[in-house]
Formats: sequence, C-alpha cells, structure tokens
Amino acid sequence: MATNLHTFDGVLINPITIRRKYLGPGEEQWARRRREEGELIHEIAHQLGAHPFLVSKAIREARVSDGQMILL
Repeated sequence: MATNLHTFDGVLINPITIRRKYLGPGEEQWARRRREEGELIHEIAHQLGAHPFLVSKAIREARVSDGQMILL
C-alpha cells in the first residue's frame, strides 16, 4: 500500500482510495477467506474500504443458494 506524507504536519498516512457502502458476493467471499487465514476484521475492512460492521456481518452469515441464511 502506498503511503504519503501529510503536507502540513509531515505525518505518514495511508490514502483511502476506495469507500464501499455495501459488500457484493465476491467481496463477502474474499472477506471470509481472509478471516479464515487469520486476518483481523479491522484490517480486512481497511483493505476493502468498508466499515468493520459490514465485514463482520459478511463473515457471520453465509448465503445459501435457495436464499436462506445460516450462521457460521
């Protein structure tokens, strides 16, 4: 991830380039896989540009093909 120096303070920051308000099926599956690999929810959320609540919701719920939802 690229970093920048803030022009006024000189603090090293990470730019936010993507902001998601919802997660699609691909992002949900990716988040579940990353969590299974041991990644922290907050880090997954930062990588996706989403709120940690959305990521934790995607990890907790698995969508079944017939529309039912089950808890993992």
